[in-house]
Amino acid sequence: MTIGRPSTLRGRLTLWYTGILTAMLVLLGGTSVILLEFKSTLGFVLVSVP
Repeated sequence: MTIGRPSTLRGRLTLWYTGILTAMLVLLGGTSVILLEFKSTLGFVLVSVP
């Protein structure tokens, strides 16, 4: 058994889907952090408006 690029279709698809899932989770996490920061900043701005 060698370590490297999988030679079977199942192995290649597993790598592709794992990569796509990881990228989607990173994108979703980054978006949620950005939105939470924006929401907290917007809240402080609205409270400070007379």
